[in-house]
Amino acid sequence: EKDVGVQAIKMLARGGWGESTPDCTTWYDPYREQNEIDQAIWWQLSQKIDTSMTCGEPLLLDKVLSAGFRFKSISEEEQEVIINSAAISKPEPLLGII
Repeated sequence: EKDVGVQAIKMLARGGWGESTPDCTTWYDPYREQNEIDQAIWWQLSQKIDTSMTCGEPLLLDKVLSAGFRFKSISEEEQEVIINSAAISKPEPLLGII
């Protein structure tokens, strides 16, 4: 209505690092498995957004691009399953993760 685009970010964030030693370049602990990345990206791209950012971890870029190339819009029921199955690895720092 106001001609403003919606950008989605941090879809691969599982949570914060907590007491763990980071093994990625991101400030958050990202999903690493292809099936988790697929679900996160497909959920995100099934929303009413105009653009999406890739991840901040170069080693995950191929998996993110693969998920994007294979993208298929998912139903609301499939989205609910993803939301209900998402597990936050470490709650700190606090993130607004769905």
